Amino acid sequence: MRLFSIFMLLCCSLHSLAQTSGIRNEFHLAADAEHQLTFSGEYYFASTALTNRIAGDYFLHRFITNETKNTVSSSLQSTNRYFAGFNGTFEYLYRPDSCRLNYIFTLQHHYFTDSQFSDDLFELYFRGNKGFSGATATLDASNFRSLLYYQAGFGVSGSSLSGQTNWYAIGSLLLGHDVLDIQTDKTRLYTSPDGEFIDADLDLMFRQSDSTANNPGAVNGTGFGMTAGFATHIGWKTALHVGVRNLGFIHFFDRSSVVRSDTSLRFEGIEVSDLFNFGDSVSSTVINDSAIVQQFLSDRRKEGFTIYTPGQIDLWLERPTGFHQSTVAIGMRQLISANARPISWCQLSYPVGAHTFRLHGQYGGYTEFTAGIGYEYERAGWKMALSSDYLSAWLNSTKGRSQGAFVSLSKSF
Repeated sequence: MRLFSIFMLLCCSLHSLAQTSGIRNEFHLAADAEHQLTFSGEYYFASTALTNRIAGDYFLHRFITNETKNTVSSSLQSTNRYFAGFNGTFEYLYRPDSCRLNYIFTLQHHYFTDSQFSDDLFELYFRGNKGFSGATATLDASNFRSLLYYQAGFGVSGSSLSGQTNWYAIGSLLLGHDVLDIQTDKTRLYTSPDGEFIDADLDLMFRQSDSTANNPGAVNGTGFGMTAGFATHIGWKTALHVGVRNLGFIHFFDRSSVVRSDTSLRFEGIEVSDLFNFGDSVSSTVINDSAIVQQFLSDRRKEGFTIYTPGQIDLWLERPTGFHQSTVAIGMRQLISANARPISWCQLSYPVGAHTFRLHGQYGGYTEFTAGIGYEYERAGWKMALSSDYLSAWLNSTKGRSQGAFVSLSKSF
């Protein structure tokens, strides 16, 4: 019996995931252009403890050495976090000659995972419970969420009559494809010294969208999202930027599964060496065994539920440095509906003809201090941008705990 396989599936799976913080000029349209098409994509991963190496080995199904595990264990705290995902975006902007407004159409693809987990949870998952013989592993207040959804938006942007303030607002239809949401309260595992039984004290909730409708075009929930913001000059050649992005919710339909478990169980006759044998599929060898699953699930039902999407709130100041048209910006960002701390950041931009180079530093979120670079090239209506806010951690292959990249290509005509 793979007892711990069941528990990890119901309590906290470990996937990987954090989000770039560099400035992106929202819905910029060249003065002489009527149309603009933009394609962009980004991926990100950041954690307070998990390293880039263990994340790569885990997802590529490579052997994870004790040295790699020990590096993570040395950074573990009582509460740890990670966040990762991928965004893909298509934007079309249209500005009629007879109107000062820009009309915005967007299509987006979002996938992210976000987790908070205890140090004991990591040790149990990657080393087994032999180290907990005669002791209790504490898995309290752990959570995990994986969400895949699509977004179709329409909005407008414009400027004040004086040209001192620019603004934008977009409302979006959200189409939920897949979600797995697991929340634990008080959850403990005690392993007997001889390994003959395990006492489990479980208090958890498990929510999942309709698993039978998993084809690429399936829609298992709908909702609404909002993106809006403005930039205005406040004196001393300084611009103030305020924005919110992707604040919204998705209601998943009644075919979804909701499981609640608040119970204490004893599992006897289990060999510790077999608990963490993941050679077989959890879904095929465990979940289909109703006699085993029934012990965990005190309340199972089909019902709808609402998930809030991970959005963000931004505030930053930008002004020229007085040196060759370079600018400096400092700001704060807070992720919403996520396990993130506030992010503070600073960025220096230096244009050279059609090229713009950027240096970026930030602290907070799901990791500590990171540094990155960015590059833009603009010519004849074309604009290309490449950046990574996590270059310093990315290059540290052994102990780095974040990575990510952003790329975009746009054409104004």
